[in-house]
Amino acid sequence: ALQLLRQVLAARGMFEYDVWNWVDGRDCAVFGVTTTGPAMREMPERLLGLAQYLRLPDPTTESITTIFGAVLSEFQLNTFGIGGVTYPKDCVAAAPVLATGTALLLQRCSERLSSTPKRLACAFTQFDVAKVFRAVMMGRPQTINTVRDLVLLWSHECCRVF
Repeated sequence: ALQLLRQVLAARGMFEYDVWNWVDGRDCAVFGVTTTGPAMREMPERLLGLAQYLRLPDPTTESITTIFGAVLSEFQLNTFGIGGVTYPKDCVAAAPVLATGTALLLQRCSERLSSTPKRLACAFTQFDVAKVFRAVMMGRPQTINTVRDLVLLWSHECCRVF
């Protein structure tokens, strides 16, 4: 797939066999977004010379903890279940701890299971952290009575995502 993209960029277009027509690609630009790491090193040099790319830094543990800890805490404080049931206060206080644990899990999985262009299934990002917290926030206040219940739900979602 990467070599096909390189050929289209180098030829400045492609031929559509269905309608026997040349599609001009001179006004097209291809942007590749990647984080620093092995995926960037394994991109073919001939492709990198034809495309513009933007390298984004990996999110820090502190930024993930701050963002997702605040989101989960605010959600738990402002969510009411059936009959006005709310999340216990100790569950709300545990939100930053869960965010820190998820950020450390993301860091560990990114280090040990690095992605390559051939194996993109192991590209862990902050979107995976968002999947964990989205699922944790689906837990109803009626079913999460203790911090243990919250941690069990969180660990289940971390195993599912990572």
